[in-house]
Amino acid sequence: MAAKEEILGILAGESGPMNRTVLGKRLGLPTSSFQNQLDRMEKQG
Repeated sequence: MAAKEEILGILAGESGPMNRTVLGKRLGLPTSSFQNQLDRMEKQG
């Protein structure tokens, strides 16, 4: 599982939206391994 800080660091460096598949490639992880974590982060706002 990717750390929240790692996910946010990647997203912060982007100039626009990034889909989960591309994020998974950047993290070197399958999307399924961090899907729930992203869903929770999305709900927290």
